[in-house]
Amino acid sequence: MNYRIGIIGAGNMGSTFYKGLSKDFPKEALFICDRNEQKFVELKAVNFTTDPKELANEAGIIILAVKPQAFDDLMKELGDGLKDKLVVSIMAGISIDRLKEQTVSNRIVRSMPSLPIQVGSGITGWIATETVSEKEREMIQTIFSTMGYATELTEERMIDAITVIGACGPAYFYYLAELLTEKARKLGFSEKEAREISEVAFVGSAKLLENNDKTAREWKEACTSKGGVTEAMLKHFNDHDFAKIFNDALDTGLRRCSELNNQ
Repeated sequence: MNYRIGIIGAGNMGSTFYKGLSKDFPKEALFICDRNEQKFVELKAVNFTTDPKELANEAGIIILAVKPQAFDDLMKELGDGLKDKLVVSIMAGISIDRLKEQTVSNRIVRSMPSLPIQVGSGITGWIATETVSEKEREMIQTIFSTMGYATELTEERMIDAITVIGACGPAYFYYLAELLTEKARKLGFSEKEAREISEVAFVGSAKLLENNDKTAREWKEACTSKGGVTEAMLKHFNDHDFAKIFNDALDTGLRRCSELNNQ
């Protein structure tokens, strides 16, 4: 098999994949395609092109990193150029059946990565068609593992689950950090102090969780003294059904995934 890797699309995700793979694969084995030639300069790419057909001719593994709404036009341009390729999609809302139909390839990997792959701490769930060989699956796991945690899923429906839990997960963290920053400013801290305090509060907590066997629940209890401030605030969350609001939001995300899959 041709193990050269081609990435179509050099936006946030495509560029991140190129940078991540560059750390573990020789740049001579990587190809990237984008309409914006400045991207190649920024990435210090060795092999690059503005023509998707040229990339498809050079690489055996093709990573589709374009926006979902650009997929149809891309495939019109490529025709059956991906027919004999191992096609890896990181596009949201495009099913395996649709990928197979439009790429004319039976060797499909559908995946959903999270934004922190930019710093090697992302989450990627992926699933492959039965025609993807065991050796190819190992290769895909290696590719995704260079950018964080990667797991092969057994059912396509689990792509939606990894989307709302993993891919969207960072947004929940950023949302709470944003709220904490705003509150810190209102309490009298400067813009710089408010941001640093809120960010360190969350990042420090994450490091404790990462570097210890305690669960999130156990660390929460360790922060909570009977009759103390933390207990009072957590009780307020519970009294106002924060857990229900959060779970309802996750269910809303799952429904939106379903809508996108059916479009």
